[in-house]
Amino acid sequence: MGILRKPSHLAQGLPSLDLVEQALYVLRHAPPLAIGAFWFGGVPYALGLIYFWSDMSRGAMAASRLTAGALLLACAHLWMRVWQARGCAVLSAAMRDAPAPAWRLRDGLAEAGLQLRWGAWTWVSLPFAMLATLPYARVYAFYQSLVAADEVPSGRVAAANRLAVLWPWQNHLLVFWLLIFRAIVFVEVVTCLRVLPWLAHAFLGVDSPGMRYALWFLNTTVLCLALAMTHLLLDPLVKAIYVLRCFYGGATATGVDLLTEWRAERARRRSNRGGSVVAVCLALALLLTPAAAPAAATTPAESSTVTPAHLDEALSVVMARPVFAWRMPRETVRQSGKDNWLLRQLRALGVRLRRLGAALADLWERFCFWLMRHFRPRYRPVREPGAITAVALKWTIAVLLGLLLAAIGWIVWRGRRRVVVATA
Repeated sequence: MGILRKPSHLAQGLPSLDLVEQALYVLRHAPPLAIGAFWFGGVPYALGLIYFWSDMSRGAMAASRLTAGALLLACAHLWMRVWQARGCAVLSAAMRDAPAPAWRLRDGLAEAGLQLRWGAWTWVSLPFAMLATLPYARVYAFYQSLVAADEVPSGRVAAANRLAVLWPWQNHLLVFWLLIFRAIVFVEVVTCLRVLPWLAHAFLGVDSPGMRYALWFLNTTVLCLALAMTHLLLDPLVKAIYVLRCFYGGATATGVDLLTEWRAERARRRSNRGGSVVAVCLALALLLTPAAAPAAATTPAESSTVTPAHLDEALSVVMARPVFAWRMPRETVRQSGKDNWLLRQLRALGVRLRRLGAALADLWERFCFWLMRHFRPRYRPVREPGAITAVALKWTIAVLLGLLLAAIGWIVWRGRRRVVVATA
């Protein structure tokens, strides 16, 4: 697809924003089967999540339906992850300019078994990793690579574990940018949900509770709906980012990016060769076509003679346009005649007001100096009970924060020094 980099750029990983930009390009040129697979798996899960949340938060029979609802929601989550793996496989094949892989029933069952063993722990592992803060990016990359890696289900776990520890600085930045994207899309979705009742009332005359209660959209069901819509909108982008990351991570050992670039270059040369053949045929056709009869000749005086007066007039008309007027120096307009009585009085009033302001400022400054000279307080050190303890606690907290920052910097520096050695 013409978006892949050379292997020399893969030693420390691509910049995170470059990877996001390439993922957007991949999504724009992706086959409809990939986007359809993401949404075919994500829409049932989003609808099930919204129904389960609203039923558990407002339903009168929530206690009796808790077990069945949780089981159905877990099945919908498994369904979503299986179809996410299918969409990532189609995206990976499209990046290699290869046809989409066949997907039989046994392939789907094998993928479901893998996701049931490993992917089902997503909602358990990610909250604990988020509380620990530092391992979150690695755990998040593992579960994303579990559906994005281009491996058979039997070797997917080892590949996902290897790709999760690859390029940690890039992975942390990706998590940061995805968090910002999710926050922006979430705010936009909530804004749209807030504006929709007003638009329906203004254009269709439909009355809804949103017109009577200003803060109706702040209930938990609407926020859950906004979160589900945010997930549906950003999930293809997240999967495309980690498909690219897995592709580049595998290319450090297999060189598959070189093969993809070679195929793209061959296709480009074939297209250029075909274009050159068409250009040669058109040139021969134009040479063999008989020339048309010459038009009536015009006299040189009528066609090429331009007088200086006409040229000056045309230049003055063009330069008088607003598009060129702002580039010209501003001309000073001289006032004709003398000022009238009102202008003189206003000018004199302005001079008096400036003098009065300067006098008041000088008076205030003298008053402040007089206060400081006569009523300057004499400070005496007063030892309050517990002051030494507060100072010691403050210095202890500062030292602990410094040690924490030093540890984080050492981890980041060590991760950036790690170089993946390509094997033959």
